[in-house]
Amino acid sequence: MPTREKQVQRVENEYGAALKDKPFTKALILRAADFTDESIEYIEKAGGEIKSISAPETLKEEVATAAVLVSTSITYKAMRNLGRSAVYPSNKPIPHDATQVFAFSLFLLAYILEPVNQEGFDISLNDVSLRTILQFIGRHPSAKEELEQIWNNTMSIAKQMSEAVFKQAKGNGPKDVEEWSIGLMTLTKNYVLQRTAKDPAYTDDSMIQLISDSLAVALNAVE
Repeated sequence: MPTREKQVQRVENEYGAALKDKPFTKALILRAADFTDESIEYIEKAGGEIKSISAPETLKEEVATAAVLVSTSITYKAMRNLGRSAVYPSNKPIPHDATQVFAFSLFLLAYILEPVNQEGFDISLNDVSLRTILQFIGRHPSAKEELEQIWNNTMSIAKQMSEAVFKQAKGNGPKDVEEWSIGLMTLTKNYVLQRTAKDPAYTDDSMIQLISDSLAVALNAVE
């Protein structure tokens, strides 16, 4: 597996010119490259085998892969801030509440894909949602057997989460769902952009903490 330094350099060399007028997408790909070493750590914790992975063949595939990796990586970090784990070891059953974590990650994925597609890419949420779930459990021995059920449960939980989250928010009204969603969307986009913008008003840790707060609301809403 490449180190993050080599991965970032590869992205700059291969796509620097193509991403010149696509600031969000460039930041996203660089964010994903930065997570290379962390991904290795997560795989090792889950009992998986580290294998050499070939680079995506097209820019669109690079972007899709980056969106999946960044959405899951943010979720890992947010769960860790809550004192919980989103690493599911291959020697243990996949916990029932894992679908709540997957559902939250799909919210992040949707928020990431919106500005990416505005910059000229056509990546469907449906096309990469399953890849996002597999990012968490793809190396689990029961993943293939349970995948359809896990997928259906995740889609159901995502719907429940969006409908129920207002019950945990002040005011108990539909407006709170919108505010929660807009707040999380803004945080997610800013976190990605901070990779290249380096705005001193924001730090990665502070944004992950705020995303963790949103995650806590979402988890409480469906527990």
